[in-house]
Amino acid sequence: MANEILLKIWKHFDFNLNNLLERIRVQKTIFLLKKSGYPGLDKYSYSWYLYGPYSRKLAADAFEIGTALDVSPSSVSFSEKEKAAIEKVKSILAIFDKSTEKTAKEIKFELLADILFWNGANKKTKDEIFNELVKNHDYLNNRTHFDVAWGILSNHNLL
Repeated sequence: MANEILLKIWKHFDFNLNNLLERIRVQKTIFLLKKSGYPGLDKYSYSWYLYGPYSRKLAADAFEIGTALDVSPSSVSFSEKEKAAIEKVKSILAIFDKSTEKTAKEIKFELLADILFWNGANKKTKDEIFNELVKNHDYLNNRTHFDVAWGILSNHNLL
């Protein structure tokens, strides 16, 4: 069975694997939680893939968990460090939602994760990271969204 850490997060965020967008949400949420200091996620290493940072190990564990779970979100408890990382990610997403026009949540998740990936992987400049994102994904070619995402991540001490 996949680790208990992922199981707790899975139930809290009510993940599923019903379609590609949901699988992207799983990958990006876990990546953001890892970068936010959620303990126990170091086993998931990420490489660049079609939709940004991707962990093969996480994908395998996610498919193992699937949707056949008998654990309700209210029965899951979190340590203070786990709660802090969850709240940080939720805060980042809430601020980003308020700061940008209606854009698919998956694209917002992807943009945030992509910035963190390229910032941590190569210590590129802000402009180099924007250019890298646009080169890989033309749908992320919105400098306003990029700048808002960069500011939010910066304010949350993730850059």
